[in-house]
Amino acid sequence: MIGNLTMKLTGNQLNRVDDASTASAYGGGFEFKDAVKQDNEYAYDANGNLTQDLNKGIEDIQYNCLNLPRLVKFKDQSTITYTYAADGTKLRVEHKIGSSTTRTTYCSNVIYEDGTAKCLLTEEGYVSLDDREYHYYLKDHQGNNRVLVNKNGGVEEINHYYPFGGVFASEENVQPYKYNGKELNAKKGLNWYDYGARQYDAALGIFTTVDPSSEKYYPTSPYVYCGGDPINRIDPTGADWYKDSDGNYHWAERGGYIAEGWTWVGSSVSIEISKNRYVNYYENGGIVANKPVNTFDLIASSPKLQNLFLGENSLLSEASKSRLFNGLVARGTDAIARPIGEFLVWNGAGELGGPLLGKAIGWILGRVMTKVNPLLRPLGLGNTGRFISRNLTEKLAMQEILANPAAGEIIERMEPINDPRWLGWRKMQYVHTGLDGNKTVIHYVGKWEGDVLKAVDDFKFK
Repeated sequence: MIGNLTMKLTGNQLNRVDDASTASAYGGGFEFKDAVKQDNEYAYDANGNLTQDLNKGIEDIQYNCLNLPRLVKFKDQSTITYTYAADGTKLRVEHKIGSSTTRTTYCSNVIYEDGTAKCLLTEEGYVSLDDREYHYYLKDHQGNNRVLVNKNGGVEEINHYYPFGGVFASEENVQPYKYNGKELNAKKGLNWYDYGARQYDAALGIFTTVDPSSEKYYPTSPYVYCGGDPINRIDPTGADWYKDSDGNYHWAERGGYIAEGWTWVGSSVSIEISKNRYVNYYENGGIVANKPVNTFDLIASSPKLQNLFLGENSLLSEASKSRLFNGLVARGTDAIARPIGEFLVWNGAGELGGPLLGKAIGWILGRVMTKVNPLLRPLGLGNTGRFISRNLTEKLAMQEILANPAAGEIIERMEPINDPRWLGWRKMQYVHTGLDGNKTVIHYVGKWEGDVLKAVDDFKFK
């Protein structure tokens, strides 16, 4: 076993750990090393960040303004230095161990070692650039990389894990991406998994910094991994879908609104919103289609979608874009026709039975693109009614008609409008039928010249 540990806490923070077992590492695995036996083996700063771990020989850890470690200093003067982008994306790690210095640079999905490109990360594995060979991960249900195989199916690495992510055994340890697919930094005995928002010490089953959402979960330690239940849960990267007790879905960023009772779903979800109509999300970007689909597969087959999800107007985080880009590199792209009636993309999740968590922006795709005048947008001359949606059904109805105003009908019984802003225009109506049979009615005004709709405005819910 990994150890027989007794932990002494000061509040929620670790103070001391004693291991009653003898050395137990097996077959390339790692274990907790009880290097010292004293109080205050661990120390924390005012933000709750770990600053000392005497059992690892760490005398100081310094953090940046995002509470991400920027310097780890060992008693023997070895150091690990981290460099990040402004949004917290890791760019470089420098290890100075004795007289040796190694610099690892992360440039999107390409990893450099001391200035030399070493590997190209893909969704399925990686390409080693020195020999241009493909390597593929075989994962379990939690996304743990269990087996690494080459293009011919030959086994290159096998990993076994303890429930909390410690490597129980590893045959032919050739690459660092292990538990949950996260990068393990094992140099100098650090043994931290990089979860992006926080570093995770699997030998102890705790994070090194506080969960930004900890105030939502007062009964749970802000350092604990997966609520202490790693068998049934995995810890997402901090931006995922959740489901509340009423069955509503919510998208939440780490540190954002995560209510008590929400359960984690994952980074992708398909939500049925009316008959033969689904919102299929990749993280917080979604595609409305006539059936549940794998959103990544759609993006991989559509250059238009790639531009929307990866472009400068995308509301995906840089980390999300990087993950998507890595997968697309592996999959390759083409512009084949799709048997799915996709017609709308939302860039940012809408209102799903909870607070508005993102700005929704619609685009027209596929066949609909040829039917809609791209200049047919609300003129913004004023509003005479409620135009803010109150739920997902209303939001979808409004997005649909804004995307294709010609889908509505003239209300023939009503005379042309005499409001000077839209003098002579016609009152129009669009009816959206939801999954429960309820109808959402939207009124707006349109300027017609013969049989051609030239302008629209004043969209509102009836």
